[in-house]
Amino acid sequence: MYMEEKRLTVRMRKYWDLLCKEKEVPKIQQFNHAVIEDLWPYCFMVSIERTDKPAYKYEYIGEPIVHMYGQDLNGIVFNEGMRHFLGGHVFDKLTEVSGGSGPVEDEGHIVNYQGQQVKYRACFLPFGKGYKDLTHIVVGFSYRVF
Repeated sequence: MYMEEKRLTVRMRKYWDLLCKEKEVPKIQQFNHAVIEDLWPYCFMVSIERTDKPAYKYEYIGEPIVHMYGQDLNGIVFNEGMRHFLGGHVFDKLTEVSGGSGPVEDEGHIVNYQGQQVKYRACFLPFGKGYKDLTHIVVGFSYRVF
């Protein structure tokens, strides 16, 4: 009996692979969040701002993630010197992806602003003209609060 895959990280990666085809990475213009409409609220997207050090700007963050964090990070730009805020735990993985490593999966735990332990699983998917010229990273983020 066929069962549709339910795990967010697997479904996000399959969609990214479909967009990628034989290219190194897909362009962000190819990304259509309507295709993954049920997953999109559990995603966030950052643009990559290239300066002397990489910086990332939250361009979209789904409402369940805002609620889990306890803070809306839309529009916030962060870099290596700003790891002290809750969203800073993703910095290392964003840097790994923007350095050309390809898609990255991660799992772990954080403590949110309400003092609750949050266990998460995430996939970080690069978009751009190639690994040397990435423009965005879309992150699927599933979690449980304990």
